[in-house]
Amino acid sequence: MTTPSIARLHRLLQQALEVELFTIPPYLTALYSIIDGTNAASVQVIQSVAMEEMLHAALVSNIMNAIGATPRVVKDKSGNGPERVGYPSQAPHISPEMRELIVGLLPFSKEAVEAFMAIELPDEPAKDWSKTGGIATIGQLYATVRNALIAVSEEVGEVNLFSGDPERQLVAGDYYGGGGRLAPIDCLAEALAAIDIIAQQGEGRVDLSNLTGDDVRFGQPKDVAHYYRFQEIYCERYYDRDDDIGAPTGARLPVEWHAAHPIGEPPARQPPANLNAVSAAFEATYEELLQALHRAFNGDKSAMLEAVPVMQRLKVQASEIMRIGIGGHKTCVPPFWFMRS
Repeated sequence: MTTPSIARLHRLLQQALEVELFTIPPYLTALYSIIDGTNAASVQVIQSVAMEEMLHAALVSNIMNAIGATPRVVKDKSGNGPERVGYPSQAPHISPEMRELIVGLLPFSKEAVEAFMAIELPDEPAKDWSKTGGIATIGQLYATVRNALIAVSEEVGEVNLFSGDPERQLVAGDYYGGGGRLAPIDCLAEALAAIDIIAQQGEGRVDLSNLTGDDVRFGQPKDVAHYYRFQEIYCERYYDRDDDIGAPTGARLPVEWHAAHPIGEPPARQPPANLNAVSAAFEATYEELLQALHRAFNGDKSAMLEAVPVMQRLKVQASEIMRIGIGGHKTCVPPFWFMRS
């Protein structure tokens, strides 16, 4: 059964999946650019956020599979699916008429962390985002998905909506990284709980708390949401009070802003002689990773574990690219891309 409202819900969930995967290359680029042995606290923060974005993608795929949608990370054999898009690019979750957010691949720097905060920007309750009816933040995207899930469930019946194959659900044992927990979904309440986890890990509870809530839900250590973790790096200071949504005022978070490879785009006309082969190897590995995620999100659970060594290989290849000089005291940026419908 497919109705216009169900088709719209499928599109919204596909967009949410693509947004989560869109954020990972910028985060990994900054992470991999950090010189080994430096910025230990920042490494931990960025790595934890990147791993939680992957968790969010897996949770979205579980919702999609629960309602009979098909998570698409790459094109299928018939050529159907999202298109490959390079960075820098407008963030795909934001309606261009709402605000411009061009995200590129930057080395670890204040500029990069500012961009990460812009991606994870919490809703501003005092600001009227509703004038054009578009989406301006990730939180608004998930609020729209949440409302659509409720509306469609009421329209067609919860049992009819949540009729997907339970064997396609990923569970906690299939993946772990950062906070939160991967859980199967087979009803509206579980889908809404997953949406709430994703939204609160990213931006906290607006005007109430900067915490992820993982301590309450899963008995995990208290941590602030993604936006506030990046704010800690930017301000070089930790939060030290629960539910403080102002600026961090706790202990110092030491940051060495210059301890990163100074990456930049290689010249189009005369790239370094050894760049093509290294870039081709990186692109093949990244494609392998996306293929593994596509299989994992579509019922092949073993593919999630297969992705772990692929990610390790990707880091090695990215580090190799970042050591290739392109002149002007700059080195090469890894040629990441993302998929957008």
